[in-house]
Amino acid sequence: YGFTKVFTSLFSVDGTKEEVFNYFKGFCDIAHKYGMIVSGDANTEFFKKMGASETDIHIFKEMGLDILRMDGCYFDDRDVTLINNEEGIKIEMSSGFIQAIDQAIDHGAKVENMAVCHNFYPGRYTGADLKTIMDIKVIREKFAEHFGAEGELYTSPGRINLIGEHTDYNGGFVFPGAIDKGM
Repeated sequence: YGFTKVFTSLFSVDGTKEEVFNYFKGFCDIAHKYGMIVSGDANTEFFKKMGASETDIHIFKEMGLDILRMDGCYFDDRDVTLINNEEGIKIEMSSGFIQAIDQAIDHGAKVENMAVCHNFYPGRYTGADLKTIMDIKVIREKFAEHFGAEGELYTSPGRINLIGEHTDYNGGFVFPGAIDKGM
C-alpha cells in the first residue's frame, strides 16, 4: 500500500521490563524486515519502567525504535538532552507542547532530530492554543522560523466518539463520526 512508517503504543503491553522489551524487539524486527520506520509512543513514566532517562535511551535503540513519540515532555533542558540523544533516535512531540518545543529549540535542540505531531486522542487543554492551530499563517511562520524552509500543511476532519472512547483497541465497541472542524 506504500506505507513506510508504523506507529505503536509502548503502553499497550503489560509485563515485566524484559517481557515488554522482547515484545517490541520482535515487533520492530518484523517492521524493519518490511522496510518500515517504527515510531513508539512513550512518556517519562514508561522511561522509568524501562530503566531509561533523557540521558540514556539505549534500550529503545536496542529494541529497534526509530522514533520516540513523547506523550508528554519535561518542559526544561532535559527535553534538549533527549532530542540531542546519541542513539540517533528521532524525538516526536505533540504540537500541544509548542512552548516546550520552542524552548528546546532556543536552548540548542537539533531540529533535524525532531518531529512534531498532533495528539491522537486530545484531552481538554492538551492542544496548542487556538490561534496557533487555526491560523495557517502563524503555522507557516513558526515552521519557517525553526526549520528555515516552508513546510506542507495537511488537515483532516475532527473525530468524535458518541460512545466507546478508548475502548476500540481493547475489543470494545465504538461509534465514531467525523465533524466539520479541521485538525
